[in-house]
Amino acid sequence: MSGLTHWWLGVWLGLIGGLAFAQSNGDRETEPFVGVIVPVRQVDLSSTVEGRLTSLTVNLGDRVKTGQVLAIVDPRAYEKELDARQAAVRVAEAELERASARLRQTGERLDRLKRAGQFVSQEQIRTATEDHEITRTEAQIAQATLAQSQARVSAAAGSVEDTTIRAPFDGAVANVYVSSGVAVRLGAQLLRLVGEELRLRFAVPVEAMTAVQLGTSVVVTPDQSRTPYLAVVDGISPEIDLASRHVFVEARLQLPSEVATSVRAGQTVEVSIRRGS
Repeated sequence: MSGLTHWWLGVWLGLIGGLAFAQSNGDRETEPFVGVIVPVRQVDLSSTVEGRLTSLTVNLGDRVKTGQVLAIVDPRAYEKELDARQAAVRVAEAELERASARLRQTGERLDRLKRAGQFVSQEQIRTATEDHEITRTEAQIAQATLAQSQARVSAAAGSVEDTTIRAPFDGAVANVYVSSGVAVRLGAQLLRLVGEELRLRFAVPVEAMTAVQLGTSVVVTPDQSRTPYLAVVDGISPEIDLASRHVFVEARLQLPSEVATSVRAGQTVEVSIRRGS
C-alpha cells in the first residue's frame, strides 16, 4: 500500500464515523460522503547544504511566487570552495596546454624522422615513437584532470546556488520549521509550501460506485454555515482499498468567487451526489 493510500486511509477512518451509503430508492439519494480539500502541489523544502540560516524572508501564510527567495544559508564557505575549484581549473587548463604542446612537438619530430628514411636509424624512430606515446598519455591525463576539475566547479557552484532557497511554484507558506540564525543540517526541513490550486478527495463505498463516474457532479458542503459549491469527478482509483472497502475519488473544484477565499487545504467537507448528474 502506498504512502498516499496510508495517509488517505487514516483520514478516512478518522472521519467517516457513522456516515454510510444508503442505496438510492425512488427519489432517495446517497447520504453524504466525507471529503478532504487537498492542494494539487505541496512540498517540504529542505536544505541541501549545511550552515547558518542567515535569512528567512517569509512567515506563515505568506503567498509566494515561483523563484521568490524564501531563505538563505550562509554562502561564504561554499563561495570559498568555488573559488578554490575555479583556481584548480585554471591550473588544469595550463597543464593541458603544456601537455598538448609537448604532444605536438613529439609528433612533429616523429614525422620528420620518418620522412628522413635511410638517414636515421630505427633506434631513433623507436625512441621518438615512445616519446610521442608518452606525451599522448600525458595529454590524456591532463584532459581528464581538467574535466574532473570542471565537474568539481559545477558541484561547488551548485552548492552556492543551493544556499538560496527559492519557491518552486506559486503558493503559500503552510508551515515554518526553523528561525533565522539557527544552524541547519543537510536535509533539515525549512518550510512547507502548498500550491494555490486545490482539489477534492473523497472515498466512496464499493456498493455506491454505481452512482460515481468521470464527469459526475457532486455538491460540496464545508459546514452548515457556508455556501455549498460544486465539483466534477475527474479521477477514480482503479483499485479498491482492501482495508476499508472504499474507492478513492478526486474531483475538480468549481468555486464561485464568494467562497473561493474561504476554501483551504485540509478542510473536511460533506460530498453528495448531485441528482441527475
